[in-house]
Amino acid sequence: MIRPELPQRLTRLLNGASLPITVADANARDQPLIFANPPFAALTGYSVSETMGRNCRFLQRDLPNEAARAQIREAIAARKDLQVRLYNIRRDGTEFENLLFLYFAKGLTDAGLILGAQFELSPISKVEAPAYARYLTDNLQRAFADSIDLRRETKHILADQVAAQVDRMLRLDLPFAFTDEARTALPDD
Repeated sequence: MIRPELPQRLTRLLNGASLPITVADANARDQPLIFANPPFAALTGYSVSETMGRNCRFLQRDLPNEAARAQIREAIAARKDLQVRLYNIRRDGTEFENLLFLYFAKGLTDAGLILGAQFELSPISKVEAPAYARYLTDNLQRAFADSIDLRRETKHILADQVAAQVDRMLRLDLPFAFTDEARTALPDD
């Protein structure tokens, strides 16, 4: 089976994101990953090459995620966006709680792709929570210089912005606005 290939500009954009992002082939058996960015590798401890062709389920091993797995299966079957909490295991064996967003935006679904965005959830106090929310917001704002002011948006809205940008790029092939620093780092197509 021929795996879908992401456009170069989209690959550069997702590789430059500071959020862990994956893309899976929705039409292939077991939805293997066809893309993972460096922040995903940093989060999981697995190199990008080690994750290619595998379903992200390998990160769960034998952890008790039955309810989350059922929700993921249902979302994939129905091609519906999903936000779910589950437990994963890094390459070094340490567990972490993952807030997973799956997106089936029109351009992605037409291309047979599932966009995944991951957020590590760690026990944080009410005092730390606003700082953590700002951290997530700041990272997304750096990834997409043309994003709207996201300071008050929830984690779900943050991840929606990623999916919207990807969908826009796939459907309309519109250029993205980059900071001057990011623009000089991008090679010409």
